[in-house]
Amino acid sequence: MKYFIIVFFLLFLTLSGCSSKKSAAVKDQGIQQEGIQQEEIKKEEIEEISEEKIVRAEEKQEIEKIETPAPPIDEEKEAESIVSVIETLEGCYKTADLKKWQNLLTPMYRERHNDPEFLKLEGWSATDIESFFYLLVETRKKGNITSLPISRVEFINQNKALVYVILGDKEFPEPQHTFIRLDNRWYKGLTEEGE
Repeated sequence: MKYFIIVFFLLFLTLSGCSSKKSAAVKDQGIQQEGIQQEEIKKEEIEEISEEKIVRAEEKQEIEKIETPAPPIDEEKEAESIVSVIETLEGCYKTADLKKWQNLLTPMYRERHNDPEFLKLEGWSATDIESFFYLLVETRKKGNITSLPISRVEFINQNKALVYVILGDKEFPEPQHTFIRLDNRWYKGLTEEGE
């Protein structure tokens, strides 16, 4: 019987040792999983903080864009630049230089004047920008039309200006030209551009 008690006792110790090892292994695994979960939570928190910082930085940039007005333009210098473009346009009419003329126009101006429907609505018998240009050249030659003296350049904003001319001995009530500034250069544009 002693032998039986000793065997039973040894068996009990062995089983309880295994159980303790199992319990310790399960406990270790639980701790590891908890550690992994905490690391994942920390990563998510860091990502959220980073995203918040990015959003705040973007919002700050937008606010700065809104609050920071563009520096005022030198209207006298810009008016001289516009007058120079008008003189170049006049030169294009005299020499019938279509390519050079087109390079002095805004993309929207070129697009509209290449549309037969637009040209028809405007009262021109042209079908595209090329025929419009040559019609302008021909009309100016037949009518002996030269450039009219410039009365004033009115800046609507930093990127849009209207040019008024003298007709007879008075300023014509409607602007003769609209100019749009793109990439720091002035181009002949449409009235509805640059608002």
